[in-house]
Amino acid sequence: MDAALSELYALVENGIKPNFAVTAKKHLVNRTTLYKRFQGLTVDRDTASEARRSLLQEQEKELVKYISFMC
Repeated sequence: MDAALSELYALVENGIKPNFAVTAKKHLVNRTTLYKRFQGLTVDRDTASEARRSLLQEQEKELVKYISFMC
């Protein structure tokens, strides 16, 4: 997906209208997903998961250490 997005951004940067169907087929990714990611309408699962977390990963580690220490 990253390679497909990079290719689309390069096309736009060079003044060329991106062809999502061709790029998606070339990189074996879903055309709709590629379009939505390019438009910024969706993000990958890891990014979305990080955004929903209440604690940052480092905070979570510190909390686990603290709880282990208290037991």
